[in-house]
Amino acid sequence: MSFGGDSANSFVMHGEKGPEDITRIDAKKDLGIWLSPNLSFSLHLEKSAQKAFAVLWMIRRTFSRITRTDFQILYGAYVRPLLEYANPVVYSGRTKDVILIERVQRAATKMVAGLKSMDYETRLVVLDLFLLEYRRLRGDLILTYALFEQGSANRFFTVDPANTRRGHGERQLLNDKNKTDPGNLGKSLAPVYQSVNPCNATIGLRFNSP
Repeated sequence: MSFGGDSANSFVMHGEKGPEDITRIDAKKDLGIWLSPNLSFSLHLEKSAQKAFAVLWMIRRTFSRITRTDFQILYGAYVRPLLEYANPVVYSGRTKDVILIERVQRAATKMVAGLKSMDYETRLVVLDLFLLEYRRLRGDLILTYALFEQGSANRFFTVDPANTRRGHGERQLLNDKNKTDPGNLGKSLAPVYQSVNPCNATIGLRFNSP
């Protein structure tokens, strides 16, 4: 956030200890999330990917051979949480960010003994993993369902009050604002079942009819 636009003047904050210069910074980390002036969260995802790659290299140097069981424990405990921290907040939806985060998991799966020569999709099936993009979608669906179950949906969505459709009576209204909002949890809650097929996987979500 900037003060005074492009002004080159220094800014001073007056406190109990007297005037103090306000330091200009390009990014700030708060609650584990990197914030940048444009609020795109691309910086946070870059930092997360860098840290995850560093952990991967540490694991690779520590273990001479990694089995599938070893990988599931190490990756699930030390790497993936770095990539998925605060997903509902920091997900930008930008293609370059999606590719960057997925690249970490792509590299991680090659560390397992006997899987390096296989393609990425096959490695995911063998290791019982899903694309990170699928996991983000699943997390958003779970969060959306929880908001409706707790009666908090109106704080985050504009819900259509009409009750004339089959299946469920909840639909998110799409206006010019939330159509283009990259942080929107979903374009519509209308589909009772939403199928995603990264590795022949399907997730279903149903809202109870009143």
